Amino acid sequence: MATQLSIPKENLPGVAQIAEHHKTLHLIEEAAKEIDADKRTPSAVTKAYGIKAKLPAAVARRIVTQILAFHHLEDRLSLTPEELFESLSESIEGDPDASAAIDPNKWATASMNIINVLNKDSTLHIVEKNVRLAYDHPNPIRETKIITDLRPIFDEKGLNIKQMTITHTLHIEYHDGVRLQTLFLTLDAADVTKLRKFCERAEIKAVTIKKQMHGLAWPVAILGEYPDE
Repeated sequence: MATQLSIPKENLPGVAQIAEHHKTLHLIEEAAKEIDADKRTPSAVTKAYGIKAKLPAAVARRIVTQILAFHHLEDRLSLTPEELFESLSESIEGDPDASAAIDPNKWATASMNIINVLNKDSTLHIVEKNVRLAYDHPNPIRETKIITDLRPIFDEKGLNIKQMTITHTLHIEYHDGVRLQTLFLTLDAADVTKLRKFCERAEIKAVTIKKQMHGLAWPVAILGEYPDE
């Protein structure tokens, strides 16, 4: 018996595009393999696939994003590509909204191409798993910035500014596993200097490791070196 799945309404357009352009799906693997392993990000693969398949960027993005989601689902539910396709097919047949958005005949015709692109040894599956595992750590940072401002010091009556003090605030937005959290830390000039030195040293160490591990049987990537847009 197939695992029961329900395709969220917001995902239906992506699934429909997969069925519509199923004859181009093999180009995703070709495009991914042509990118240096340490530069394979979802956006890089999407861009290369769109060019190869001659698809609008928005369509290519929707297709690759949805296939990445399917790969995640495969791992989470321990399904084979065939089992996932069967479950998706049953979901489409049993959901009026899905049947209206996705042509059942096109979906059935696309079966082998979809199953092939969901291969767990595919390059795209490695890309998805790499991104997922890379951020599978406590409190991943979502956004950071340093806010610099002036704080006036007034005379006793508050009528004249006697001095201005420059302050810095480090703003960190992170995910604690349940929700987004925000942390504000006050920095002085010495803190900013130390923070910059620590960051520069971390960059140097990452590059050193990557260089000295060059030539091994597997590629070495620096997380975030080629940011996904």
